[in-house]
Amino acid sequence: AFRFSPDDLTEGTNLIMMNYPHNPSGQVATGEWLRQLCACCRERDIRLFNDAAYVVLSYAPESATLSEVAPEYPELSWVEAFTAAKLIGNGTGWHVGAMVGSPDFIADLNVVKGKTDTGFVAPMAAGVVATFEGDQEGIARYRNMYRTRLRLLIELLTRNGMRLALEPAAGFFTLWRIPTQAFGTRVTSAEHFNFMMIEETGVVGVHFPGYVRYAVCADIEAIAQEIAEAFKKAEVSYEGM
Repeated sequence: AFRFSPDDLTEGTNLIMMNYPHNPSGQVATGEWLRQLCACCRERDIRLFNDAAYVVLSYAPESATLSEVAPEYPELSWVEAFTAAKLIGNGTGWHVGAMVGSPDFIADLNVVKGKTDTGFVAPMAAGVVATFEGDQEGIARYRNMYRTRLRLLIELLTRNGMRLALEPAAGFFTLWRIPTQAFGTRVTSAEHFNFMMIEETGVVGVHFPGYVRYAVCADIEAIAQEIAEAFKKAEVSYEGM
């Protein structure tokens, strides 16, 4: 789930843009899957781009990056992007990123970025470098913090009837299947459920067809009672599913 197959690619595809580890599902890319994808893209002359924003927040040992695999395919045109917002564990708003890839694709992106961006703030960039070079323990601490929050939120919501779409293997998001009933009302869509939760309890999610995403950016332990009470009030049901 939430990881496509090379067989899904339609005729005429010339560019794939993806983000693994995946938002909103927390699914990760494996080395085996990336090799299948790289081989397919090389054979069909498809450019491959991955946004690896959440890779440092990977909890699964099988999580792999495109930049680990793509060099095995010299003819492949590829790029992988990274952002300091997640790479240092908790740097949202720093607006520092980096890309690595094949020279042809990097050169094309350099033309585009050179005409559209103003560049990053040097002190922020220096801070990112300093963090990577001297504070891996701090990065690990944030990774463990988010993983602990994920586990707590999953426990709270499942205890109150919600069904997890899949266990997140990275990042700080959880994805949930939409119930068929909530607040004594038949749920007609993910949007309907999300808006009911907002109006009735103040719990805000991001809805997608069939799913709702809840993040753990806040201290879940500090608001655990309020979260539990909100979903207890919702009295969700998946009857008929």
